[in-house]
Parts: sequence; C-alpha cells; structure tokens
Amino acid sequence: MAYAVGLARILETLRWSRKIGRVRSIQSGGKERLSVADITAILINLTTVKDQDVLLTAYDLLDRLEKDQNKRLYDKENFFLVAKRIIKAFDAIVPYEECCSRIVVDMIPYLPEIRANNEIVPYECPEKEQ
Repeated sequence: MAYAVGLARILETLRWSRKIGRVRSIQSGGKERLSVADITAILINLTTVKDQDVLLTAYDLLDRLEKDQNKRLYDKENFFLVAKRIIKAFDAIVPYEECCSRIVVDMIPYLPEIRANNEIVPYECPEKEQ
C-alpha cells in the first residue's frame, strides 16, 4: 500500500514538472499545449485561504476550471491573457494575494492592471453539472 502511495506521488510530481517546463518554455517565447486546468493549477493555491465561506466559493470555481482539460496551443501573449482572466475570476472571490501560487508565475505585479482593466473579462467557466 505504501509503495502505491509513493509511486502515485512520484507520478504526480513528474506531471507537475512537465507543466512547469511548458510554462517556462512559453515565457521564453515558445509555444506549448496546456489546458485551462493546467494553467489554473499553476496559478492558484487555495491552502492559504482562511475564511471557510470564501474557500468553498473558490473551490467551486476551481472545480469548474479543472474540468476544462482541453489542450490548446499557447504562446506568451495568449498564455498571459488566459492567466489574467483566471486571476480576475478568483480575485472577485478572494484577493489574489491570498490564493496565489508563486511556483512558476508571479502575477502580483499585474494585479493593478488586472483589477482596473475592464477589458480583461473573468474567465468563463463551463456550466456546473446538475
């Protein structure tokens, strides 16, 4: 049993490393295939959110975004546009400073633009399944 759990953790770490590598490639001017779920996993960390009601709402949004597993080809411009839209969606629920993941992309410097720019529309999630 412990072996299976350890193996599962190793496989998850490898998947995570591949996502990070793809984002770094995009940041360096390359093009990579990622899903909205991948981008969200890289940008958002809800473990630091303390308010239970806010956390439940944020988890609902996270759950809907994680359902978008469609891989799309992203360049730097498109990646940052989608990242900003995802951040804007979470920022409407909980200040992004409280739920950001600093593993790959530090988007904090973009927050004033994201919050002030009405042309950046929060990411539209697929409808919740009933």
